[in-house]
Amino acid sequence: MEQAFVEILEPLSSGLGPAAAVEEMARRVGAFYDDGRLACVLDTMTLRGAPDDIRARAAHLANGWLTAMADVARRAGVSEQEAPRRARAALVRIEGALILARVLDDPSEFQLALAELPQMLVGAVAGRR
Repeated sequence: MEQAFVEILEPLSSGLGPAAAVEEMARRVGAFYDDGRLACVLDTMTLRGAPDDIRARAAHLANGWLTAMADVARRAGVSEQEAPRRARAALVRIEGALILARVLDDPSEFQLALAELPQMLVGAVAGRR
């Protein structure tokens, strides 16, 4: 599982520009979750009764994802305070849309969430043109 997340997040620390890096990460997230048709791995790892070591690994993966997204936001010029907020909002959007896609048996909300990630994370940085 950890290796899959490493591969998904790799574009965020690559030589790609911030928006292109987020777009590629989003593409990989979509492929990993079959465009919203598969269950959320982090959610599954944290179900009631899951062993503490599995829950700790899920927290480690989530924190790594948040850090990588905040880092790419900073690279795009987002402030130190705003970057982690954007990363959390993006992860909430991804995870919520993934659950909604499965509950409604309609992956369009998940696909929309992925399409919006570049704007959420690195778009509209105040003071930049």
